Amino acid sequence: MITKEDIHTAQSLAPLLSEGSISPFQVSDMSNRQKKQRQININKRYDLEYKFKRQNMTTEELNKEKSEKEQDKIKSRIRQINSYLNMIKDCPQLKSKRENGLKLGQRLHLEELEKLQGGLKEWNIIFAICV
Repeated sequence: MITKEDIHTAQSLAPLLSEGSISPFQVSDMSNRQKKQRQININKRYDLEYKFKRQNMTTEELNKEKSEKEQDKIKSRIRQINSYLNMIKDCPQLKSKRENGLKLGQRLHLEELEKLQGGLKEWNIIFAICV
């Protein structure tokens, strides 16, 4: 279990520029080894702060965060597929009567898009019920 003392220790080992306890000039004067060690300490600090935040969350908040991450993944994939479909929409291979790889790719992407949009609707329904 992470305590506030652990967080304060990590903050003292890795002060951020935005906190004002270290200046950019001080960072630029550090050697490469010191800069690497500072970056390692900053990463540890962020990790500790994240774990401390997560351990104090309720199960409802954790489930909400998980569902939001899943929704973001689905939305990102939908944007990727739409971008791909917009990119290939004017290709002459799609207008031919013959079956080709581009048509097959388009059909597969459209099927995946339908599944993802259906899954996103389900997530929205589940999210609305939980809230």
